[in-house]
Amino acid sequence: MVKLLPIQDELVRLGIALNLFRLGNNLVGVFIPLVILQSGGKLWMIAGFYTLYALTKLCLNLPLMRFIQQRGSHIGLGLGFAFGGLELANILGYASTSNSFFLIVGALSLAVTNSLIWNAQHVFISRVMNETTKSSSIASIEIIGQSLDVLGPILGAVIGSLFGASWLLLAALLLIVCAVIALRNMSNIDPVRAEKIRYSLDGAPFRDIAANFCFNIETSVGVMLWPIYLAVALKTFGAIGGVAAISAAATILTVSLAGRRGDQGKDRSVLREGVVVSSAVHVLRVVATTPLLITVIGSIYKASLAYFQNSWTSTYYSHAKKHGSQYIMSMEIACDAAYLTLWGGLLLVLSLSGSSRLFFVSAFGVAAIAAWGCLLISPQGQLESAS
Repeated sequence: MVKLLPIQDELVRLGIALNLFRLGNNLVGVFIPLVILQSGGKLWMIAGFYTLYALTKLCLNLPLMRFIQQRGSHIGLGLGFAFGGLELANILGYASTSNSFFLIVGALSLAVTNSLIWNAQHVFISRVMNETTKSSSIASIEIIGQSLDVLGPILGAVIGSLFGASWLLLAALLLIVCAVIALRNMSNIDPVRAEKIRYSLDGAPFRDIAANFCFNIETSVGVMLWPIYLAVALKTFGAIGGVAAISAAATILTVSLAGRRGDQGKDRSVLREGVVVSSAVHVLRVVATTPLLITVIGSIYKASLAYFQNSWTSTYYSHAKKHGSQYIMSMEIACDAAYLTLWGGLLLVLSLSGSSRLFFVSAFGVAAIAAWGCLLISPQGQLESAS
C-alpha cells in the first residue's frame, strides 16, 4: 500500500474539492467520445468540439482571471464546478436528442469550466504553498485523485451499461455538488490580492512559454485525444472503463516516487525521465490495435505522465509564487494557443483526408515530438534568482 506523503494544511480543503469534482467528472469524462459516437456523431464533430473549446477558452482567460482576482479562488472554483456540471448535462443532452446545439453549449461550458478551475487553482496554490514540501503535497493530492480515477471509470461503466446515461449524469452532478460544499470556509485561507493583469506573453520567459505550449500539446493528446481513440477502437463502456481504471492504478506508485524525489531536489531528473518515457509511448500508440496493447501502452503513459507532471507542476508553482498572476496569465495564453493549434490542425487533417487513421497517427507523432519541449521550462531557482 502506498503511504500518503504529508499535505500542507492550506491545501487539504482544496484537494478534497478538486478530487470530488474529479470523481464526478470521471464517471462520464472518459466516455464522452463514445457517447457522442454512439449517438450518431462523427469523428470530425469531436475534433470540432475541442477546437471550439480552445478558441473560447483563449478569449475567456483574461476576464475570468480578473474575476478570480477580485472575488477569490474559492468563488472561481465553485463556479467552475457548476459549469462542469452544465457541460456534462449538455453532452448527455446530445446523447438523448442527437441535437448538435448541445455539443456547442457543452464546448462553451467546458471552456468556462477549465478557465475558472485552472486559473483559480494556479493562483491559490502558488500563493499559499510551502516551497519545502510542495512536491509531496502535490503528490498526495494526485495519489488520492488517481485512486478515484481507478474507481470513476469502473462505476461509470457499470452505471452506463446497466442504467443508461441519465443515471450517469445524476451521479456526477451529486458529486459536483459535494465538491462545491467542500469549498465552504476556504475563504478563510484564500488570500485575495488584486494584481494588474494584461493579456500578454511578457509575464514569463520565452522558454517557459514554449515549454507550456509543448506541454499542453503533449498532454492534450495523452488525456483528451486518447479517450477518442478508445471509443473508436474499443466501442463499449466496459472495455473503455476497464482500460482507464487499470491505467490509473499504474500511476499511484510513480506519483509517490516523484513527490519524494522532488522534495529531495531531484525535480529536474524526474522531469527528464518522465519526458523520455512519454515521448516513446506516443510513438508506440501507433501499434496499439488490440485491447491488451491499448491497456499496456495506456498504463505506461499514465504512469510516466503522472511522474513528470509532479515535477512540472512543482516548478510551475515555484515560478508563479515569485512572479505572480501575470506569469500564470502568460502561461495560460500559451496553453490555449497549443489547444487551438492542435485541434484546429487535426480537424484540418481529418477534413482534407477523411482518414481517422491519419488523424490519430498525426496526433501521436506531434505529441512524441512536443514532449521534449517540456524540458525548456526554467529550472526551479534559476528564474527566481534572476528576478
